[in-house]
Amino acid sequence: VWLEEEQQLRQETETKWDETKSKLKATTESNLDLTEKYESERNSLQLQIEELERVQSTLGEERQLRERTESKLGQVSKERNEMERKYLLESHQLQLKIDELKRTRVWLEEEQKLQQNTATELNTSTESNLDL
Repeated sequence: VWLEEEQQLRQETETKWDETKSKLKATTESNLDLTEKYESERNSLQLQIEELERVQSTLGEERQLRERTESKLGQVSKERNEMERKYLLESHQLQLKIDELKRTRVWLEEEQKLQQNTATELNTSTESNLDL
């Protein structure tokens, strides 16, 4: 009887041991599959992180370029405004000189007419005096 119980116990133990080994094997295989999936996902995420870092770097460079461009555009705009201001000032000053030269020309023409009239009067007066 004791031998039969021991044999039955041994058989139950072997059955449980086989079940445990089977479960352990299935768990190990599942863990290996999960590990492979995890590694694959981790590698994929690492590649995505690297790509995002490159994009971020590119965006940073583009932002710096845009800021420099905007700064230069601001400087060019200031210079253009200054040139326009100088142009308007010089244009106004030239117009004043032109107006002054026109007045001088008119004055000189009047002065020349006056001298011609005076010369004509002198000639007439001189001829008149000579006739006397």
